[in-house]
Amino acid sequence: MKSMTRIIAIATKEWRLNVRFPMEYFANNLVSPLKAAILMYFIYSGLLQRENSSLGLLSRDNFSIFVILGTTCHSLFTSSLFIFRQKLLNEKWWQTVTATLISPASTFEMIIGFIIGSGTLNIAVAVTLFSIIACFVPIHAEAFIISILVILLLAIFGFGMGLIGATFALCWEGKSFLFDYAIQAIVFLSCFYYPIETLPKVLHSGIELLPTYHAVRLVQELYLYGSSHNMMFALTYLLFSCAVAITLPTFIFERSVKKYGIIGY
Repeated sequence: MKSMTRIIAIATKEWRLNVRFPMEYFANNLVSPLKAAILMYFIYSGLLQRENSSLGLLSRDNFSIFVILGTTCHSLFTSSLFIFRQKLLNEKWWQTVTATLISPASTFEMIIGFIIGSGTLNIAVAVTLFSIIACFVPIHAEAFIISILVILLLAIFGFGMGLIGATFALCWEGKSFLFDYAIQAIVFLSCFYYPIETLPKVLHSGIELLPTYHAVRLVQELYLYGSSHNMMFALTYLLFSCAVAITLPTFIFERSVKKYGIIGY
C-alpha cells in the first residue's frame, strides 16, 4: 500500500510538471507524427497511383491510413525513448539520482511513477490520433481497444529502452552514441513507415524479433482488416517484452550508478 502511494505521488508530480504548458505540449506532439505522415503520403501517392500496385499491407486504397498509423506509433515510441534522458540531463535529475538509491521509494517505484506521470500524456496524444482515424475508417470497438492496448505496451517498452539510454548518458557519457545508433537501427527495422516486404529477406528474421515491429504491424492490421491472425502471439510477445524492458533496465540503471557513479556532470 505504501509502495502504491509513493508511485502515485511521483506520477502526480511528473504529470503536473508536464502540463505546465499544455497547449505547447500537445501541439508539438500532435504535429510531429503529422509532419512525417505528410511526407510519406506524397511519396506513396506518387508511387502507387502511377504503378497501380500493392506491397504487403500497403496498397493504393489504404496507404494514407497505413502511413498515419505508422508515424503515430513511431512518434510515441521515440518520445518515450528520450524522456528519461531529458529529465536526467536537461532537468538535472542526475543531482538527485544517488539520493533515490537510498530513499524510501525504490528505483523501481520511481520509474513506474515516472512512466505513469509522463507516459499518460504521450499515450493521450496517440489515442487522440487513433480516434480521429477511427472516425474515417470503420473499425470494431474490440479492435480499437486492442490497438490502444498495443500503443500502451509500445510506450512502456520505449520507456524501458530509454532508461538504458539514460544510463549510458550518466555512467558512460562518451559511449551514448552507441545507444543512439542502436535505436536508429531498431527504428529502421521496425517498419513503421513501410511494409517488411520492402526490405531484403535476409533481414526478416531479425525484424520479427523486434517488439516494435509486432506492435505497429498489429495496429495496422486491426485498422486495415479489422483483425489479425497473429494477434495473440503479438500481444503475448509485447507483454513479455515490456516486463523485461522494465525490470532489466531498472537493474542495470541501479547497479551502474552505484558501481560507476555519474560521469561528466
